[in-house]
Amino acid sequence: MVKYETVEEEEASSTAGYIVFIDHENDIDWKIQGGWDKEWNQEDKKAFICNISKLNVAEKMPCPLLRFNTVRAYKILLGQGVSQCCCKCFEGIDDIIRKADDFRRERNMEAARMTCLLSGSVFVMMLFGTLVAMMLTDFLPDHFLLCKTLFCASLGAFVSIWTRYGKVEMTGESPRSLLVLETTCRIVVGMISGFVAMKALETGMILKTLYENNTSCTVALVAFCAGFSERFIPSITEQVQKKE
Repeated sequence: MVKYETVEEEEASSTAGYIVFIDHENDIDWKIQGGWDKEWNQEDKKAFICNISKLNVAEKMPCPLLRFNTVRAYKILLGQGVSQCCCKCFEGIDDIIRKADDFRRERNMEAARMTCLLSGSVFVMMLFGTLVAMMLTDFLPDHFLLCKTLFCASLGAFVSIWTRYGKVEMTGESPRSLLVLETTCRIVVGMISGFVAMKALETGMILKTLYENNTSCTVALVAFCAGFSERFIPSITEQVQKKE
């Protein structure tokens, strides 16, 4: 008998034969009664222990970002393997573990990408609100171009995060705090790159003609590119070194 739901121990232990269940902490467990494996030979018992060990290792694989119900779905997939072991059906256990692990990896990557994009969106929106409030209250009356530069650079960094994490296969096994910190640092570094690019424009190191004809648009575009591209500022540095 197989039951994939939360049950009390009393209910599990009172069932004849065996029962496979998931407890309140999302752990796979099973209850058996005496004589359940009396017809098994020594090889069957060894195969049972071997395959149950594999399933136990798979069950402990990290999935720190997944919701409770998603983790339960993963445990249900592994529970099918435990059920087969209890039925002395050891063929296909490796396939069950592989399919369950594929499910876990895919959900981990989705959760990691959602964490990065959500934290990045919140950070950019907070930055936008702060800059707007500072301009409306005349806190930075003479620094509109700087505020615009920083915001465009943060947008470029956010777009870079969006495209990068859409292509890179993330494991999703890192703590949520690390993903949030990495996303925030990428946006901050993008803003710093945008600021450096603005100063490079003002000093005439790059795009001098465009800057003189259309200052605001040129700074916004260059700041966005500086935030988006990791090679933008290093290329400016290389130009300065060549001139020297």
